[in-house]
Amino acid sequence: MNKVIIFKDVVVSAKASLLFNGYSRRTTATEPRLSELVAEYKRIGYDVEVIEHEVEPNGCNVCYEEGAQVGEMYGDIYIRHPPVETQNKKE
Repeated sequence: MNKVIIFKDVVVSAKASLLFNGYSRRTTATEPRLSELVAEYKRIGYDVEVIEHEVEPNGCNVCYEEGAQVGEMYGDIYIRHPPVETQNKKE
């Protein structure tokens, strides 16, 4: 008799996925600066991803908590150099 092993779905955070795919975190910002930074990174040739900022359990989160009370949303900007095959298509 064969046994069937059922694997649980692995949930990978957006942060872990980005890091695995070669992105590095640059900064955390809110609008309008967030959009300005994204546009500038794209202008100089980076791949850019933005995810919602998650507060750190043991860190100082005063700015993020105060901002949330007035409706501000913070985003973490991740960038990477585009893969070589993507760069070649642009040329």
